[in-house]
Amino acid sequence: MRLIILFLFAAVAAGPVDAAWYQWWTDGRIVDPILDVDGNVHPYVGNNLEANASLNYADLSYAELYYADLAAADLQFANLSYAWIAEVNLQDADLTGATIIDSFVGGFLHRATFTGADLSHISAGYNKATEADFSYANLSHGNFTGTDFTGSDFTGADLTYADLQNADMRDTICTDADFRFAFLYKANFTGATDAPIRGEQSSLDPLDEMIVGGANLHGANFSGADISGAVFNHEDDALDAVGWETATWTGARFHYRDIPHFPTGMIFKDHGIVVRTPEPSAILLALVGVALVPRRRRR
Repeated sequence: MRLIILFLFAAVAAGPVDAAWYQWWTDGRIVDPILDVDGNVHPYVGNNLEANASLNYADLSYAELYYADLAAADLQFANLSYAWIAEVNLQDADLTGATIIDSFVGGFLHRATFTGADLSHISAGYNKATEADFSYANLSHGNFTGTDFTGSDFTGADLTYADLQNADMRDTICTDADFRFAFLYKANFTGATDAPIRGEQSSLDPLDEMIVGGANLHGANFSGADISGAVFNHEDDALDAVGWETATWTGARFHYRDIPHFPTGMIFKDHGIVVRTPEPSAILLALVGVALVPRRRRR
């Protein structure tokens, strides 16, 4: 009987388990409790979300984390799927093996580690993810429009069907990366911010002065990717990339009006790259339309 009474007393003294909180990196305010994307209290119970926190294996799926300060946090194998991670600070955070499927991710990802993480279907456009480690990560079907990946490591990463239009891929390591069917419209793979502006090119053959730029493309696979307007070269030899010769280009394609900057000496036809031209039916319809335009009779 005494044992039961002591147990009940201890339970009452301990009280309910408090929900965790997180801290804004902008002004230090505390968000308590953490909410989910529907505005309800998130069921996560564990260490508070703050810089340098130990959060490995934390289940934060569907969490709403505006401005969360997770700098240098240990988020290895954490679950952040379907979460709203807006304007978050993940600088130097370790997300090795984390699952971040179909989430919105925005903020400061400088030097963050995503080795082997599942980032498929996420929306992460216009972010700063410089010098980050995405080696062997799954970024397939993700939206990375306009994101700055300068100096990041994509070794062995899966970027199939990813949207990388206008992405900054300067000085990235793309060894054995899989870009099959990715959208690389005007992505910059050179070693400089001042990528050369393509002038009028009447020929589809590469210009003699063109030089591949910036990224390491050893073993990368661009099969089926849309490389319209992509920049792989720079006039400054010091900014050249390496490894385009060992990359797979078969089936990569570009629009005839948006010719990529091909590396010096690269004859795209020899690598199976396809030029998209207007369909004959489209040309025929255009001609028919012109023919049907009423002409003014001369008086």
